[in-house]
Formats: sequence, structure tokens, C-alpha cells
Amino acid sequence: MKIPIASTLVLLSSFFPSGNTTPDRIVVDGLVTFEQTFESSLAQNELMLKSKAWIEKKYEVLKDPVQLQDDENGIIVARGVDVYLYEVVLKDAPKRKNRETQNNSSMIRFQLTIEAKDNEIKLVMNEIRNGGKVQTPYRDEMQDLTKSDEIRNIESKIHQIFSSFSAVLEKEM
Repeated sequence: MKIPIASTLVLLSSFFPSGNTTPDRIVVDGLVTFEQTFESSLAQNELMLKSKAWIEKKYEVLKDPVQLQDDENGIIVARGVDVYLYEVVLKDAPKRKNRETQNNSSMIRFQLTIEAKDNEIKLVMNEIRNGGKVQTPYRDEMQDLTKSDEIRNIESKIHQIFSSFSAVLEKEM
């Protein structure tokens, strides 16, 4: 069975990132925010339904993750929490190739804002905090810390969250 090229293009182009394929990293007053805009062939109400379903499934461990939902203006504000993994070099390990390391995990907490309109949706992640009981705001100067591997893993986890959002929006309802 042959599928017309035009139909294939419509299916492939129903949802795709506008410009960058990874979220933009924005620093304002030292605090880090990530955002990405996606173009879509879907109407605002469809984008809102898919976004809310993604939030409720991904962050089902949180009680009422959606903090605000304004269907008329296409806005959802939610909170999220996720775990990321990182490796730590043990202090007393010898400085050589086969150094001794330990795998650790920590949490990031954040606010998500979704702004949907016909044919476009934007995901913004801000108020990012990392750590367990002691929550530290995710600031740009953290890049200078010796925990650079941990920072890379936090940002890798953030990119995974954005990819997860994109993938869910591509699926048919």
C-alpha cells in the first residue's frame, strides 16, 4: 500500500520544535530558566488537553500538580519534581584513571508554565531548586562550582523533561 507523500508530511509536521530542538537556557538576575516553543497543527484546546494529561501522568506523585488552569487564555501553571543521577569522586580516592566513584541521586523541583494558542505551545521551567531536604535555587553561578558533573546531569534531566513533553504532544488523542 502506498501512502501519499502529502499525508506523510502532514503527519510528520503536526508537531515540531520551533527553531531549537533543545530548550533555551535563560539567566535573569542569576536565576536559570529554560523555555522552548513548539509549532503544531493542533488547536489551543487540544494542546491544553494533552498538556494537562502529560502533567497529571508525569507528576502523579504530587497532590494536585496543576496550580492554575486558564483554558480561555491557554495557560497552565504546575509544579513538578524529578530525580536525577550523578557520580561523585570520593575524596580519599587516589588521583588516577581508575578513581573510585559513588553514584548519587538528588531531586529537582520546579514550576512549569505552559502557554498554548492555536498552532503553537511554549513550555517554561523556572523556580528550579535542587537538593533533598535543603532546597537550593538553581543559579547561574552554580556552573562555577566543583559539582560541574552534577550540573550537567541536572540540565540533562531538564532536557529529558522537555523531550517527554514534546513526545506526548505528538501522540494522537
